[in-house]
Amino acid sequence: NDLVQNPIEELIVESNDSVWVSYRDNSLGISKFTMKEDGSSSIRHVGVQNGLLDGPVFMMERSGEEIWVGGAKGLSIVSPDFSVRTVDHHDGLIWDDIDRGGLFLDTDGSTWVGTSGGLARYTPRVEKKTAVPPKVAILSATLGDEEKIQTKEPRVEYEHNTFVAKYSGLTFRN
Repeated sequence: NDLVQNPIEELIVESNDSVWVSYRDNSLGISKFTMKEDGSSSIRHVGVQNGLLDGPVFMMERSGEEIWVGGAKGLSIVSPDFSVRTVDHHDGLIWDDIDRGGLFLDTDGSTWVGTSGGLARYTPRVEKKTAVPPKVAILSATLGDEEKIQTKEPRVEYEHNTFVAKYSGLTFRN
């Protein structure tokens, strides 16, 4: 029994002889379990030490040969060679935490990503072709100590003139 821990949270079938496993103790990462032709098995673990984002894993989805892992801090995309690419608000997600069941693999090849802050759409072929700067979503605009994102003409006293804006470029490119 080389699985990191029981109980298992979720299984994703990769082939007739391989499955990906996530654990109820989500901080343990994920594992790939493979049955070999001689009846033996192998297990490969992927965790923070391999580049998986730290924190709970809420869900997994398979997209082609990649395993998409959604968690509290964004997406981790595990390639067949076990390399990991991460996507979070720095890459264009509206918010970092991916909701349970928050990935939908559309028939056109795009992936819909549901977060607690909104819905994003990842389209790989658009990412590869476009050199257009990303659209920007303003997440917060604070003037002094007050949130002013909904205010049409914000004004404050001079001593409260510090402006802080939080934004996200809506792209999945690194």
